[in-house]
Amino acid sequence: MYRDDGSQSTSLVGAAGTALATRLAAAGAKADLASRLEVCSGSLQPESAADLLTKLAAPGLARLQIALDPIRENKGGAWSDFAGLCKRRGVACVSVTLGTVGEDDMTLDSIRCTGGVVPDATWPETWRNIQADAEVAGRLGLGLVSFHAGFLPHEASDPTFTTLQARLRQIANQCCRKVTPGVTSGKC
Repeated sequence: MYRDDGSQSTSLVGAAGTALATRLAAAGAKADLASRLEVCSGSLQPESAADLLTKLAAPGLARLQIALDPIRENKGGAWSDFAGLCKRRGVACVSVTLGTVGEDDMTLDSIRCTGGVVPDATWPETWRNIQADAEVAGRLGLGLVSFHAGFLPHEASDPTFTTLQARLRQIANQCCRKVTPGVTSGKC
């Protein structure tokens, strides 16, 4: 995840998953776990496709939930041969995650304010990125694309309900042309 200032946040879930995989692999459970566990690429904070795959291989893993923003942006060409590198190294991209602009996932309060497709201020750029990322996912042959919807209202009477419902439909309609969308929310 990227914050407004361009810095990256670290996912505790991704770090915990990588640490768990490393420990279990050392205990001899490597084959079974490696066939079921996938790591979110953003959690590894890679600088390039090669860096990502090196970090993924360290604990003996070969399955990714890939964040598409770095591939779409392809800064300095660092992600140009992502699909080829994955194929050569036997890495499977199990699913895709779409980033939302300005999301800060460090606390529940920051997620409530900045998370997902909820913020009106970032929606236009988020929507452009989602469309572009769905195209990238389709070209790469990646079928399941998930994104964080944010804190969604429970009641249809909430003033933001209709807008957010329309945004979710818009995303589903765009994504369903090439991929299967999956949604997570900041509210349980």
